[in-house]
Amino acid sequence: MEYMNTTHLDGVQPEGIQLPPELANMELVLQQFSELFESEDDPDIVPIRIDLKWCSPKVVLLSQLLFEYYKQDFQGIIFVEQRHVAACLSKMLPRIPPLELYFKSAQLIGHGASSVQKSQVRGMALKSQQEAVKMFRDGECNLLVATSVAEEGLDFPACELVVRFDPIQHMVGYIQSRGRARQKAATFVVMVQEGQLSHVERYKAFSESEPQLRLVYQNREDLPKPVQDDELEEGEEREDPLDLLERERYVVPNTGAILTYNTSIGLLNHLCSLIPRDRFTPIHLPQYSGEFEATLQLPSSLPLPKEHLTFIGPAKRTKKEAKRAAAFMAVKRLHELGVFDDYLLPARSATGDNDDADGRPIGDVSHVPDMMDVVVRDPWTRGQKLWLHVIRLDGLPSAGLITGSILPSGDLVCNGTHVSSEDARLVDFDEEDESDQRRQLEEFMRMGLWWCITGRGITLPLTCFLVPITPELNVDWDALEFALKYPFGVEDWSMVGEEHCGTLLMMSSKEHGRPLLLKRIRSDLTPLSTPPPGSREAAAKTYRDFYMMKYTRRGIPPDIPKEGYCVEAVPFPRHTSTVYTLDGSSVTANKMQPTSTHIYPVSLCRWAPLSPDVYRTFRVLPELSHRLTDLFRARAIRAELALPPIQDDLMVQALTLPSANAGFNNQRLETLGDSVLKLCTVVHLFNRFPHRHEGQLDILRRNSVSNRTLLARAKEVMLEHFLTSEPQTMRIWRFALSGEVDLSDPMPDRFVSRRMPKRSLQDCMEASLGAGFATAGISMALRVGTALGLGFGGPLPWPARYDRQPETPVAVMFNDIQEILGYEFKSGHLLIEAVTHPSFRSPTNSSYQRLEFMGDALIDLVVMRYLYNKFPTATSGQLSWARSRAVCAPALAHIAVNVLALHRPLLINNIELSMAISKYVPILQETSEEEIIHSGWKHDPPKAISDVLESVLGAVLVDTHYDFEKTSVVAENVLRGLLVVLSPDMPRDPVSELMVWIARQGCMKISFQKSQSQSTMKRNDSMSIIVHDFAVVGPIPAQNISLAKGLAAERARQVLEDPDSPYHLSKICDCKEEREALIAREAAELDEAKKLDDETVEGFAALARAALAEVEALPNALDSGQRGADDGEVIDDDEDDVGEDSDEDCTDDGATLGGDDMMDVDLPHVNGKVPNGHCNGHASLPMANDVDKRGLTH
Repeated sequence: MEYMNTTHLDGVQPEGIQLPPELANMELVLQQFSELFESEDDPDIVPIRIDLKWCSPKVVLLSQLLFEYYKQDFQGIIFVEQRHVAACLSKMLPRIPPLELYFKSAQLIGHGASSVQKSQVRGMALKSQQEAVKMFRDGECNLLVATSVAEEGLDFPACELVVRFDPIQHMVGYIQSRGRARQKAATFVVMVQEGQLSHVERYKAFSESEPQLRLVYQNREDLPKPVQDDELEEGEEREDPLDLLERERYVVPNTGAILTYNTSIGLLNHLCSLIPRDRFTPIHLPQYSGEFEATLQLPSSLPLPKEHLTFIGPAKRTKKEAKRAAAFMAVKRLHELGVFDDYLLPARSATGDNDDADGRPIGDVSHVPDMMDVVVRDPWTRGQKLWLHVIRLDGLPSAGLITGSILPSGDLVCNGTHVSSEDARLVDFDEEDESDQRRQLEEFMRMGLWWCITGRGITLPLTCFLVPITPELNVDWDALEFALKYPFGVEDWSMVGEEHCGTLLMMSSKEHGRPLLLKRIRSDLTPLSTPPPGSREAAAKTYRDFYMMKYTRRGIPPDIPKEGYCVEAVPFPRHTSTVYTLDGSSVTANKMQPTSTHIYPVSLCRWAPLSPDVYRTFRVLPELSHRLTDLFRARAIRAELALPPIQDDLMVQALTLPSANAGFNNQRLETLGDSVLKLCTVVHLFNRFPHRHEGQLDILRRNSVSNRTLLARAKEVMLEHFLTSEPQTMRIWRFALSGEVDLSDPMPDRFVSRRMPKRSLQDCMEASLGAGFATAGISMALRVGTALGLGFGGPLPWPARYDRQPETPVAVMFNDIQEILGYEFKSGHLLIEAVTHPSFRSPTNSSYQRLEFMGDALIDLVVMRYLYNKFPTATSGQLSWARSRAVCAPALAHIAVNVLALHRPLLINNIELSMAISKYVPILQETSEEEIIHSGWKHDPPKAISDVLESVLGAVLVDTHYDFEKTSVVAENVLRGLLVVLSPDMPRDPVSELMVWIARQGCMKISFQKSQSQSTMKRNDSMSIIVHDFAVVGPIPAQNISLAKGLAAERARQVLEDPDSPYHLSKICDCKEEREALIAREAAELDEAKKLDDETVEGFAALARAALAEVEALPNALDSGQRGADDGEVIDDDEDDVGEDSDEDCTDDGATLGGDDMMDVDLPHVNGKVPNGHCNGHASLPMANDVDKRGLTH
């Protein structure tokens, strides 16, 4: 044991210690077989070939990989953890057939201890390392087996294959070795033993963090370069063996991630590189002082207690080792505080993390198709039990609605009539005649649909039945039986009198499917009477002659008696839309109702055996069925997902997709819910990770609110089962079973097949949050989000969940701010933190960045709720655009300076920033609210001014113990000057305005072009606009490229519109000939609008057309939504010409309810097929979503 404890450093035997007898005997045995593994001629080669049967499965697999990826000029690296493994593999691999024909290997390991002389696994001398590297570069060997020494700092050619032979222990090793496989066709292989799930999870975590790390490294180019560990000393400082002997390793138990001295400094640097900073703040770096006992000082921007910002390491024998020891202590403690996660990462990828804000895994949604075939809850079905629901019109019972489900009670307004349904009661069939009675229900429903709604027959089994009822509110079987004797109408007019005028439904026997309403009985007219001049019938001498010509088919005239009286009728307007409103108002019809009347000989007419109550109820059935379906799904989702009591209308709205054309949809609530989701997530992260800085929290937030997370959670709760996507029109009668459904099945099928885009699930998740928030504020939104699986930290209200901040006195310097806010702080230290810029190093508090992170989400929701409530008819796009005007940096800076004067108490330790603020404050003071809202893109104040406003309002939320309602009153009062300027029809920024104008003019050859105002600059800062190869404007320089783009767009619009300009668009544009072909190509491109680039001619044209489509759609969006599809459609015969041909048979025998003249029927149920799918009708356009902090479109 003593030997083992003293020789774990590379197997070195210290002086004065004898080998145990067992090891001495083993050495003698090995010497007897030394000729098998030692060559006297060349000690660096194995004298015999090595059969793969002798090797471990891992070495066998490695050999197979090498053979598989070998090609001419191959070069590869195998990374191992231990030196003796590198030595062994480098000698073994070239002696394994057939690898010996293709590979020549070398090893590359670290220097090791200088006292080691003879060991085979001692460290390599610097000269030996250089020789191995040179051989690999020159191609003398094509396979390098190396330890971590080859991960960074050496210039190697690009490799075709990089293999991690041992599991990856830390992020630094992954990133550095991964970088060796930098060829486009290179392969990076990590070998993990089967069943080692912790190693797999660790690799996934590192892999998912790679995009974020790549971004960090890319951004390093413009930052001051941190001093590398190896550059700290002028001379080479070798590691002391005793220091190495004293090193520790920290292993995270549940992931197996390993922290070592070698990786600690890199991890701290990466943590600090993620701290957000403006252009006035230098890069945040840990500071080391001392020599052989290092003191580590972390940046004060890290939100850590004072005692955890400074670490004093143990005494070491080298300066480098002292720094590593201090860094090791810091990383270990920061992991315990939650700053580093269990994979020893400060933050994982914002787009690839597999956990949400609660640490719950996020499911894989890569397999979910863009268009999903789903099954949706639906109450309309058949079954052994049928339920009768009494329908009331203006409070009076009019008919009964029967289906196989218990429908929710509901009400709505249709054409000024209040319609309501009552609780269900079981239909009491006669035991002997039940089958006949069920048949009567079906036949009567077909008849009623033919007369009142469809005008065509339906053959598939129906799932709902409208029936007449008795005064006792039961099914009136006698009325059903009488009506079914005359499905096409009663010819006997002896039962009709003057009392039926205005209420009797009738139809010409020669014009099936065109119902009429009896207006008068014209006893004063006969078929031989002369029509009055100007009437439709005046085309003939008599009424009889007119109809003889009109109804003659294939040379066969109709039989019209000369005797009898006539009747006067008006067309009965068919009502085929299912659109209703949520505010109780009536939907305005698309088409004007006809007022003309027609005279018919009574012998041509039949009257419908339907009471006025029944046909009036048939007329409102489309809207009523839509409303009851919506309520059924809304209450089903509340019950099945344990949602809180969200208002019915809001829940209905949240579940309705734009493709339904229902007169309302979930887009407004989705926009509101997006802000709710952001704030709820931010508050939870702020409290769950009190020691993580803003950069870390922002990555966690973006992952938690990403579409990937929303989609995964929606699939987990099966949200798709409750969404409404059906187009609201009765051109297709959807309340029917498919022919494949087994009608004898005793279990009713309450699902229908639908097709919808996966984007709908993400929208409905946010819309449901918005519905909960609109019902009862943040408290209900937390309950909704928790029920939907979102990472909100649970349903408990914030004040009950989080501790209050300790009360501390408020400095006198903040009295004026408190007075303007109308709020007195209880915790004065929050105000100090809220005005502390990251450049100001404070021994007692952190910078304002975490509070700014909170305030940003708070302001976003306060503004959105204000707009949502103030403009109830604004579209989601209008709400988003108006919000972006109020929350952009210039607008918030305007409030910070002119309302709260926050530039005065701002604690800054940066002369350039102080001068920049002093320079910009007068500009903001002279700018009005209207100007900053409409032309904020022209302003670029220092970010610190807007940041401090966000942090102060964030501090209010924390100080109120997370009372959102109280905080929102304070915030809304502060922002009042901006809010009153906002409106749904706000002007666009100049980039969007230029795109819309160009699209209207039809020009197809225009693009932006970046450039540098000075050749010495690293960044583009100027913008030109090229139209038909003419530089119409620019290059225009500005402080940043976004501002330059806006200025160039504004100027270009003026130049292109000026008739006196040589670049007037009409003088240089000749796009007319190419326009049609290009528009056809753009139709496909618009589906991928986010990939288009306005710095190309094609991209600008496509984006411009998209912008134009959005702008032109806004005025009609709500209007068309209210009207819906086909509402008020009237089948009128005013335009019928005398003697026109018709496919309808002129004989009575041609009438049928189930023949060739059959209506299209939706096949909705699970076993059937959906004939058409409908996708979400909105598109995310760049001008609506891609807006920077100044509010300028990218």
